[in-house]
Amino acid sequence: MASSTPPMGEYTLPGVMKYLQREWQRNEKDRIQWELERAEMKARIARLEGENKSLKAHNSSQEKEIKMLMEALKSEDAKVPKLPPLDTSPLVEGQQYLSKCLEEVSYLLHPDVVDVDVDAKDREAAAREAVRDTRDIREVPRVPVQEQPQQLTQPTTHSQPQTQPTTHSQSQPQTQPTTQTQAQSVQAQAVSQAQNGDASATSSWKLQHELTGNNALNMSSFESSTALLTASEDGLIKRWSLEKAKKHESKSHSTYTGHVGTVTSVVASESSGMFYSAGVDKKVRFWQSDLVTELFHINAHKEGIVALDVSEDNFVLVSSSTDGTTKIWSIKTNDMLHSIEGPKRATQDENSDLSEDTFANKPVSASSVLLYKDGTKLVVGYENAHIYLIDVGSGLVTHKIEDAYNSEDNGVTCLAMVGGAHASTQELTLLAGFRDGVIRAFDLAGRLVWQVDAHKGAVSSISVDPASGEMFASVGASLGVKIWTVGATEPVEQIACNSPATASSVTWTAGKEGSIWKGHIATCASDGVARVYSCLR
Repeated sequence: MASSTPPMGEYTLPGVMKYLQREWQRNEKDRIQWELERAEMKARIARLEGENKSLKAHNSSQEKEIKMLMEALKSEDAKVPKLPPLDTSPLVEGQQYLSKCLEEVSYLLHPDVVDVDVDAKDREAAAREAVRDTRDIREVPRVPVQEQPQQLTQPTTHSQPQTQPTTHSQSQPQTQPTTQTQAQSVQAQAVSQAQNGDASATSSWKLQHELTGNNALNMSSFESSTALLTASEDGLIKRWSLEKAKKHESKSHSTYTGHVGTVTSVVASESSGMFYSAGVDKKVRFWQSDLVTELFHINAHKEGIVALDVSEDNFVLVSSSTDGTTKIWSIKTNDMLHSIEGPKRATQDENSDLSEDTFANKPVSASSVLLYKDGTKLVVGYENAHIYLIDVGSGLVTHKIEDAYNSEDNGVTCLAMVGGAHASTQELTLLAGFRDGVIRAFDLAGRLVWQVDAHKGAVSSISVDPASGEMFASVGASLGVKIWTVGATEPVEQIACNSPATASSVTWTAGKEGSIWKGHIATCASDGVARVYSCLR
C-alpha cells in the first residue's frame, strides 16, 4: 500500500549555499543603508545643535544690547528737565473771545432779531424770524440774491422807541454798511448753495473710512455689516474689519491670493462664513473668511467670468461669462446643475468688408447676473441690452426683454431688485443700469414701468437698501453716489466724492443691530481707494 504523504523537497548543498549567500548580501545592503542614514542623522543633529547655539548667542547679545539701550534711554530721560504744568487760561480766554465773536456775527447776519419795538406782537414775530433764520441751509428759501440788500438796508417803519436798542448799533454806526455787505454776501452764498443742491450740505451720509493700499479696484461686497471685501486688478481680495479700521486705513485684516489676473466679482454668504470669487482666469474660487487659502476652485467657463451671485436659501451659485453662458452650481456638491446659452449676435451686413458669417451665431457676452432672494429664479443681463429671466430649477428661460433696447452700443451693465418682504409693496421690480446712463425699471412680465437719466456716462453699479427694500444707490461716470426711489425724477440724496476716479462698484448694507449706524454704503474706484459712508440712526 503506497503512502499518501507528499514527497519532501530535496535540499542540495549548492542550493543551500546560494540561499545563504543571497540572504547575506541583502543583510549587508540593509546594514550599509542604515549606516548611511545614521551618519546623515548625526550630521543633521550636529548642524541643528550648532544653529541653536548660534541663535542663543545672538539672542543673548541682543538682550544685552537692549538692556544697554534702555539704561541709556533712562539716563537721557533723567537729564531732561520736567516741563511746568500747562497753563490753559489763554485757551479759555480765546474760547470766550470766540464765543463773543460768534454772537457778533450772528447779530450781523440776523439784525431783525433785535427787539426794536415794545409791542408784544412785534417781539413774537422777531422771535419766529430768528428761529427760522437759524435752521439748516437746506431750509433756506430760494430767494433771488439781488433782493437781499433791500431786506438788509430797508428802513424801519416803526417810530423811534423809548428804549434804545442794544449797544452794537450805538457803538459802531460807521461800520454798519460794511457789515451789512458782509451779511449780504454770506446769505447770498447760502442761497446759492441751496439752489445748486450742494450734496455735502444735504447728505446725511458721512465718510467714515478710506481704505487704501489697493491696486485699481473692480468691486466691493459686504461680507457682513462690519466686514468689507474688495477685489482688484492684481488678483488680490482683501477683507477689511470696519470695527477696527481707522478713518484712513491702509492695512487690511486679511489678504486672499489665488487668482491670476483681474478679480471681477466677489459675493459673500454671511450665514455660512464663506465667500466666492471669480475673474478673468475662468475659475470660481471658494473661500472661508478665517482662512487665507482657498478651499477649492471650479474651472467654470471657457472665457473670463464677469459676474457671480449666491442664494443662501437655495444653496445655489450662479456664474456668467463673456462666452455668453450662465451656469448654475450646487454649493453642497459643487456640481453644475444647468448651463444656459445667451443670445447670439446679429449677422454682419452684406455691404461690409467682412464676410456675412463673421459675427453670425457668435455668443453675446453676459454682463451681470442677479438671483432672487429665495433662489428660485435668476436674471441675466447681456451686452446687447437683452435681459433673460430664468427658472433655476429647470434652467429654462421664462421671459425675455429684448425688443426696446436691442443695441450693441447700449448694453446692460448692472441689475438689482426692489420690493418684496421688507418693502411697502410685495411686488418685485427689476432695475437695470445701461451704458447710456439710464436706469430702467421693469415688472416681472418685462414691461417698462419707469426710467430716469441717472448718470452722464454708463451706470456702473446699483445696490438696494436691505432695510427698506425700496431705496437704492447708483454710481456711474458722474462723481459721487446717488440714492433713488422708483418713480422719482431726481435723486433723493447725493453723496459727494472728492476723488476724480470713476466709481466701479457700490454696495449697501444695514447697520449692525444695536449699533449707532443705520447703514453703510461702500464704493470702490480705479484710484485703488474703497470709501465707506455711514448714516446715523
